[in-house]
Amino acid sequence: MPRGGRAAGSVGMKSRERLAMLRTFLSPDRPVTVRYCLYQLASRGLYPSTAKNRYRSLKELCLTARIRGADHEWGLDDGCFMDNKRVVEDSGIGWDNLAHFQKPPSIHRYYRNRWQDQPKHRTEIWCEKDTVAVLIREVVAKWDAILRVSMGGFGRAFLVRAANELAQVTKPITILYMGDWDPKGENIEIAAREGNQKENNRRREGLKDILIAKHGWTRERWRKQVTWNRVAATENDFLTMDDKFKLPIKEARIDEETGEETKGDALAPAWKERYGELCLEVEAIEVLEVGEVAKRLDAAIQRYGVDLDAWRKSERKEAKEKKTGKSVRCP
Repeated sequence: MPRGGRAAGSVGMKSRERLAMLRTFLSPDRPVTVRYCLYQLASRGLYPSTAKNRYRSLKELCLTARIRGADHEWGLDDGCFMDNKRVVEDSGIGWDNLAHFQKPPSIHRYYRNRWQDQPKHRTEIWCEKDTVAVLIREVVAKWDAILRVSMGGFGRAFLVRAANELAQVTKPITILYMGDWDPKGENIEIAAREGNQKENNRRREGLKDILIAKHGWTRERWRKQVTWNRVAATENDFLTMDDKFKLPIKEARIDEETGEETKGDALAPAWKERYGELCLEVEAIEVLEVGEVAKRLDAAIQRYGVDLDAWRKSERKEAKEKKTGKSVRCP
């Protein structure tokens, strides 16, 4: 039985008071962060402080309520929340044809949307951290791809936004993932894709769960329509690279000088059984060859996301439009 002796899935009195208060000021017309909510509740006496443990408590409460949904007695609307730490970078995909490029100061500035001629949806790049995004932005721009950058775990607001944008897509969807090959990095990817498969207030939904729960997708549709591939770092990278390029996993240990216990990664013991005491960060791949991460992503986009013949055909259409001054519409 959960803490406090309550039945699984029940809502305690304190949680009810906090959820009731949240509903008085939350609105989809003005999304806010969980930290903003903590400041509001603390100022109303519903939390004694804004310390880290209080933030974790409220974050868990809000996540569980958002999974229940706005129609539930103790649920909340996902649309009321925003994520100001994780970003989506979209440089634009150009125009459908010359007619949509209204009154151009110069026809040479016209850029045709290549993806309208593609059999697949725009390739998405999901990146665990910004330090890796820096290495690949040029390739992302080259292919007009979408780059979704996190700072560690992908928050629910981030995943809900992605699901809202992908829900109505009918073309095949390609998601290329880039993250560290370590205990936490592996878990972050799995959680982003399909949640943690736990129940009640420990449940976290991934992209697949949200598409199914909020947008009527089926597991079969996900299986057929979405291709998810990890580009870097991979298990093969870890197994083939020299150990001198790897880092030790973060295990709980005792500091020899202070005698104090250092908290480690809770996932480290299971990882250690599979791979030993080392792990590999994406940036380490660049040690052997500068630019390798970008080069690998470029190859993956061409392999999984882009039809090169259709891409070149779109380029020829653009050249024809610029030359003739007339639109060439997508068939």
